[in-house]
Amino acid sequence: MKRRLTLNTHNIKKKEYLIELINLYTENTVYFSKKLAEYLGIKNICNRKYLRENNISLIGFCKEDNLNYTFHGTGCLISTPSIELEIEFDNQCLLNRFDVWRLWCFISDNELNTNLNIFRDKKILEDVFFSLDEIKKDGDLYFFKK
Repeated sequence: MKRRLTLNTHNIKKKEYLIELINLYTENTVYFSKKLAEYLGIKNICNRKYLRENNISLIGFCKEDNLNYTFHGTGCLISTPSIELEIEFDNQCLLNRFDVWRLWCFISDNELNTNLNIFRDKKILEDVFFSLDEIKKDGDLYFFKK
């Protein structure tokens, strides 16, 4: 008698939802980082040396886009009335990087698709995150494999 194998579709859905969350986070990170760079008149917001040398305020408000920003350590907190993003910069100044902490902050601080709310439970987020084959670690952050 052959043994019947069944897929755990619940876990597959969780992975799909997490990939959706990661894409949403990285898309917003790129979009709002570009908005902030335009406002500050700079090419890339992750060059802290450039910010200091040009006396660019590390904390500020862009009235045109109703955007608050606070640079800190190797990252930046960007918030608008509709979204809050905690961004960490990698050594290459790439904005499509993420980790469990930033994803958890993103889902916890923002009203998103109800399917994604399961990741407000950090344990579930961690379990699914570390089971993804689609991601690769680079330093302290992760990115999607090509």
